[in-house]
Amino acid sequence: MARILSKKTLCMLMVVVFILSLLLSGCGTGANQQSTTAENTTKEGTTAAITEDKKELEFVHLKWYLPQPVPDMSHKDSVMAEVNRMFKEKINAELEFVFMDMNQFQEKMNIMSASGDPWDIALSGFTNNVTSNVSKGSCLAIDDLLNQYGQNILKLVADKFWPAVTYSGKRYAVINPLPYVMAKGAVVQKELAEKYNLDTTSIKTLADLEPFLAAIKKNEPGIIPLGSFATDQAPMMYNTIYDKLNTWLLYDTTDNKTKSILDASWYVEQFKVLVDYYKKGYIPKDASLKKDANTENKTKKYAVMCDPGSINDDGGVKATSFNGFPCVEINMGVMGMVGTSSVQTTLTLIGKNSKYPERSMMLINEMFGDKKLFNTMCYGLEGQDYKVVSGAGTDNPTVEANAGDQQKWAIWHCWIGELNYNQWPSNWNDEKTLEVYRKGNEEGKVSPILGFIFDPEPIKTEVGQIDAIISEVMPILQTGSAPDLDKYVADSKARMDKAGFLKVLAEVEKQLADWRKANGK
Repeated sequence: MARILSKKTLCMLMVVVFILSLLLSGCGTGANQQSTTAENTTKEGTTAAITEDKKELEFVHLKWYLPQPVPDMSHKDSVMAEVNRMFKEKINAELEFVFMDMNQFQEKMNIMSASGDPWDIALSGFTNNVTSNVSKGSCLAIDDLLNQYGQNILKLVADKFWPAVTYSGKRYAVINPLPYVMAKGAVVQKELAEKYNLDTTSIKTLADLEPFLAAIKKNEPGIIPLGSFATDQAPMMYNTIYDKLNTWLLYDTTDNKTKSILDASWYVEQFKVLVDYYKKGYIPKDASLKKDANTENKTKKYAVMCDPGSINDDGGVKATSFNGFPCVEINMGVMGMVGTSSVQTTLTLIGKNSKYPERSMMLINEMFGDKKLFNTMCYGLEGQDYKVVSGAGTDNPTVEANAGDQQKWAIWHCWIGELNYNQWPSNWNDEKTLEVYRKGNEEGKVSPILGFIFDPEPIKTEVGQIDAIISEVMPILQTGSAPDLDKYVADSKARMDKAGFLKVLAEVEKQLADWRKANGK
């Protein structure tokens, strides 16, 4: 009993010291006072005294919003019961994943933000973009939270990446260290590749696919030669030339000029190839209406498909697992660069109106520090959702996750945390591939303007108008659906000019000049 009483007494003394330090620091003004409030005061106005014994914390229920990764998540209850057992033990909290349809995720998050509905944690990246959230004031600046509760995160995220999520000197997102520079390419049904003796090593460009696509068109009436869909979902549309400032505004590293995607010669050449393929019947006539490549690929209707996020040096293990049928991969090599947009590909935001921002950061931080917890959230439960192939009993076993119809739980590691560092090797990414990812981030080509974040606020009307045009134009271009490409591109550029593209370009150049001056570039 004496020992227990001593521990309680010590905890109480620590609380008293902590409160006294707050009172003393309250004599200061400005940033320090604001920091203390942000770190320790909840939205309900109560103060959470963080002690060494985290069981002193009030029990809270947190919600994490993200698109549903796979169609069948029926193992959710059993997986989350184990996950929440660990979270309760660590920070006296439980987590609820709120899954949304991929095509509705952006709209639903916009509605929640506009109405002021509180949300704790949300995915940001290819959808629910961080810049948009910052401009709307819907996500929280996290510097104080990181410094107080994010030591595991700060340990794993290199300093060079943080400028990509820094706005007016404040960080607004937890960076999920996914591979920013990695091998890219396309995926082919293994049965068809073998039947037609496709030498995947000889395919280096979209145009190189022509003979194989022609053979499929001629001899396989039930198969569509090429699955090419809406924006950013066309196979082999990767390069090492451009740093994307948004979906249609590019920084060309070959001439150090900012331009639209319609003025980028490399993209225009790829659009020409796609138009040719569309006219020859290699691409489905309604391709521009199909916006979910992942769902389409799983139907096994396409001979060649876009890759499932990266290409591995394993012949197609990841694509096979992802699609649910045997695949081989066309490896174009390392594509892209470490740029602001690539770092922003997958991030984690904390809601501005969350009642529990401190606990939300604690929860994310625990995932960055506990391999077992993190991988349970991603893979599910052993024996139910995956089996251990080797390394049983260690903190880094090699596992084989269920695939296809057997997959009833999966969350892609990069959607919720540090894919590069704490992911168990598996049939998704083997150890060799994970090492390639890590090395790519450390040694990959870095954009000369890494850290520059285009602020669309001064010309938000023009950007909004051009966004609308691009959302209409890109599905046509990326599926080859334009009957006369030159005319379609010219007409689209004219529409963009009328919507204020030159004004946008001038503003971007001004911001770039200011950024260079401020950063000595």
